[in-house]
Amino acid sequence: MENTQLGAFLGYAFFISFMIINLILIVNLIVGRLAATYKTYNKKRELLVLLNTLHVREVLEADDKYSAMVSAPFPLNMLHFFTGSLLINMKSQTANIVVLHFYYFPIAIVTFAVFTVYQFILVPFCYIKMVGHKFALMIKAP
Repeated sequence: MENTQLGAFLGYAFFISFMIINLILIVNLIVGRLAATYKTYNKKRELLVLLNTLHVREVLEADDKYSAMVSAPFPLNMLHFFTGSLLINMKSQTANIVVLHFYYFPIAIVTFAVFTVYQFILVPFCYIKMVGHKFALMIKAP
């Protein structure tokens, strides 16, 4: 700064004013970003509060308020129309396990049946491919 045209004092004054202006601009950018984020949060505040209150539970955990009300798959969730008040009043973990088994047993049966049929269809193709592969290996390296 000693070799500046206008002297050391003006050089330091210019540098310090440059740093102060940059600091003010950066602080204003940070404050503006925080204000925009708060505005976005304020619009969605109720939704975020509801999402935080609906936290994930263990599958077999009974709730004090909703007890055995489990989410059922599509055709079975219509049973809640008839059994909803009964399920809410059952406040035991055993009832929750029984309801889960009742709701998900048909799904287990259907998925097992689909898996078994798929395996019976796929096994012959696997044997055909295996025989062809082994035959090719026998020809290539007898």
